[in-house]
Amino acid sequence: MKFTPKLPSLTTPSSRYHQDWEELEFLGKGGFGSVVKARLKHDNCIYAIKKVRLRRENDAKILREVNALSRMSHSSIVRYYTTWVETVASRSQGSVDTETGSSSDIFDDDSGGSSDESDPFHVSEPSLPEISFARSTTFPSLQRNSAPASENGDHDDDSGSSQETQAQLSPKALGMRESFSVPADRPLEILYIQMVHRDIKPGNIFIDAKGDVKVGDFGLASWRSLPVDMPDIEEIMGSVSEFSELTTGVGTSLYIAPEVIDRKRGQNHSKADMYSLGVVFFEMNMPAFHTNTERFHVITALRSPKINFPLSWPMERVNQQEVIQLLLRHNPELRPSAAELSRNELLPKRMEEESINEALRLLVNPQSRRYDALLKTLFTQPIDPAKVFSYEATNAPREYAPLIPVVRDHVVHLFRLHGAIEDDPPLLMPLTESQETEKNAAPVFLDRQGDLVMLPKSVVVPLARSAALSGLVRIKRYFCGRAFQDALGQPTAWQQAAFDIISRDTESLASEAEAISVMDEILRAMPGVETQTYDLYISHSALVEAIFHRIPSSRHREVIMVLDQQKTTVPQKRVLLANLGLNRSLIDEIESMLDEVSIDDAPNRYGSRTESPNASEALEQIRQIVVLVGAMGVRRRVRVKPFLMACHPLFGPGIVFEFRGAKRVVVGRGGRYDHLISQFTPPSKSKRFAIKAIGLQVVLEQIAHSLNAHQKATLQGLIKDRRSYGAFSPRRCDVYVISMMPTTQVDAPLGPLLERRVRLTSNLWRHGISADLMYDEDIDNNVPSHLARCCAEGILCVAYHPSPYW
Repeated sequence: MKFTPKLPSLTTPSSRYHQDWEELEFLGKGGFGSVVKARLKHDNCIYAIKKVRLRRENDAKILREVNALSRMSHSSIVRYYTTWVETVASRSQGSVDTETGSSSDIFDDDSGGSSDESDPFHVSEPSLPEISFARSTTFPSLQRNSAPASENGDHDDDSGSSQETQAQLSPKALGMRESFSVPADRPLEILYIQMVHRDIKPGNIFIDAKGDVKVGDFGLASWRSLPVDMPDIEEIMGSVSEFSELTTGVGTSLYIAPEVIDRKRGQNHSKADMYSLGVVFFEMNMPAFHTNTERFHVITALRSPKINFPLSWPMERVNQQEVIQLLLRHNPELRPSAAELSRNELLPKRMEEESINEALRLLVNPQSRRYDALLKTLFTQPIDPAKVFSYEATNAPREYAPLIPVVRDHVVHLFRLHGAIEDDPPLLMPLTESQETEKNAAPVFLDRQGDLVMLPKSVVVPLARSAALSGLVRIKRYFCGRAFQDALGQPTAWQQAAFDIISRDTESLASEAEAISVMDEILRAMPGVETQTYDLYISHSALVEAIFHRIPSSRHREVIMVLDQQKTTVPQKRVLLANLGLNRSLIDEIESMLDEVSIDDAPNRYGSRTESPNASEALEQIRQIVVLVGAMGVRRRVRVKPFLMACHPLFGPGIVFEFRGAKRVVVGRGGRYDHLISQFTPPSKSKRFAIKAIGLQVVLEQIAHSLNAHQKATLQGLIKDRRSYGAFSPRRCDVYVISMMPTTQVDAPLGPLLERRVRLTSNLWRHGISADLMYDEDIDNNVPSHLARCCAEGILCVAYHPSPYW
């Protein structure tokens, strides 16, 4: 019997929005979408839902807002709960917008790009998006569940006048305005986060029922990780222009900082929000405008370099005027930061500040007698029933997920082939360095003892800590686990594998060569992956150490971030490096080391251009490693790239290497990392042996993704030839045992059938054969349906047990 295997079809689900939500009232709209007030049926709580039509010209803004919100959780930010995409099946009737969007094109998993762009210190794959969206049908909007019931959801249009905005804030806002605490204190808290909002205006500042101020609408936001990629700036400015055009009347453009409007390359946008805050604060201290025209002319004059205040300005508000003048300086370098403004003497002290400061002091002082009580209070908060439904991430399963265990098993087999033993380091580890300035921060938690602990961003880190605490001096180990990245709710997790070689032979290069050989064997063992081109990129810290010795240590990370930007051209990198204070001769030297060359050309290219006395020795070590890996059977193209910055800070000083494919896809990287082990080694009076540790980090998910792409591309030919990918097919088991009830005996007892299936399956288990059996609920299914299911699940054989009633 021949059949065409296929995945079981899913019944088209109904709209998640219509199923789970009860829409109560319309709150407002803007150029990109609308906001409604709705009740979640699961918890009976009220939320604000932002509905956005998916159109290509809006993709960048929508994705930027979702990515920004997914990374933030702060009391001064309108809280983000979840996001999903709904696809319209046909034109519907009623009040719901039915314009269709091409959601499958917008959120395609095969988006390309480089893993190096997201984080130079974290191995991730370019084809794995930061956010995956659950999908359903019949509703064409991307919706954000953004504001709980305790918040005031009244969102004015961008076109609303200042008078209308002020009326919405009354009467509570009037009292706050007089106390001078709203615009210069609570909204400032968002600016402490490493985020540039770029759209601060009255319509995006909300006051909830408790009088707390919150900031929303992060559609133009970006992380304040300087320096910034120039193409990213152009993209953001394009969105600003588009947003301004869509906004009717006098809207967003009155609040944008001058440096953002200028669009000059290399501009520092980190204080753009402070300028916008100055305009907002001016409006809050002004009497209500009579017309939009008056508002436009007054604010336009205020935005001039001379900062012209109108004659109607209340002259008694001297402190407020000084603060506004500080915030509206056109030179961002002269503009105060959020932290500087919050400490300014012009700001009045709030009554609760002293209490908050006292609580914070006690919280970081374990010796305080109230310390235990504070911790107990933190860990005994009332349980929120809504968290049962909202805490879990809504990301859809990754398509290649079934192949990850298959890849992991083959990788572990190769590790064991080289004599490595498995290590199982603890999941949590003490916080080793602040994550506040990290773009892709590790998840950090507070335990019941008040200690800060973290999940690892790389599986190499727990392996290094385990080696340090165990005092290992000679071993080969491997560890398969997850690398984590901070996110709202559940941390984002990626499957990785690590392999290391620790020895007291600090001079030999055999361990570096073996680690490279292991990665080569992994790629050659994967069907379809072995035919793809993955080059070996290799470097040595000595090639660039002279350059970094001439750069202040406080600037090292920023320089690394500039050099690791893949979309930035060399001239743009020169501008960014100059903005960091590097002189021209040093920038010229860096530029000469940016290119990659073959192993034969490296001595002539780099040997004479670096001032490092160890450069020649480093190039000789690279040459020796290439000879050794060739003897081990590695036949890949080798490229020498001095600034292999993505390997830092896990690997180095010493040899570092990467395996890169098309579109700069990284499947593995490694190098010497005994310095990392030294960081975790406890102080000891006894002299420790000098060791050499070489580590390898393998991105299992990227390999599984490539394997899945190969299998999808070759599926039709496989059906005609073999029907199976053999050992590289994900499957639950090898044999599935079934039996059928004859149509003439539909009323016969099912016990004898089940007993026979159980006996046969148990016999297979005893002989070491992976098997499963059909339960009685499937007794009415016919043989073709069982065969189709087994094919979809990768099961190789179906054992058909005859019925005793035949």
